[in-house]
Amino acid sequence: MVKLTELYQNFPDFFQNLSVLTISCWSKILTYQRIRLENKKHSF
Repeated sequence: MVKLTELYQNFPDFFQNLSVLTISCWSKILTYQRIRLENKKHSF
């Protein structure tokens, strides 16, 4: 079984990109949720 650390050493760029993508996705989702919440508040 391949260790994650070995993978990380072999493909640092890949993991860097993956983590950046994940973070940006999450921030978009969170922002979207917050906007929806704000809109609900204003509609009442």
